[in-house]
Amino acid sequence: MSTPVIGKVSLVKGDTWLRAWILRSSPKVLSDLTGVTARLHVRDPNGVSMAVASTVNGKLTITPLEGRVDLVMPPADTSLFQYCDDGYSFSLELTSSGGEVRTVEVGTLHIVEDSTYD
Repeated sequence: MSTPVIGKVSLVKGDTWLRAWILRSSPKVLSDLTGVTARLHVRDPNGVSMAVASTVNGKLTITPLEGRVDLVMPPADTSLFQYCDDGYSFSLELTSSGGEVRTVEVGTLHIVEDSTYD
């Protein structure tokens, strides 16, 4: 099993958070994600869950034969995030139909204040 990516992401508060992951079983072979489910949690510095995206709630979608996982987290979710020095932690976890769990990415989400609001 591969080591998860450690990422840093910046997001403007209240914007739609779009992100895509392309997974490969080797450098030239896309992973087959048939039967896989996904979930992503965003937690504040105290570990409190601030937002959840999953294949169940439709904020994560999987294109199985392309090895692709797409996130669309709407402004209703991201407008709840506040600026904080430490940022928010997030992780993307996949579960196979056989129950194998794999964390694809763990990272920090930094919120940038929106200067174009009314």
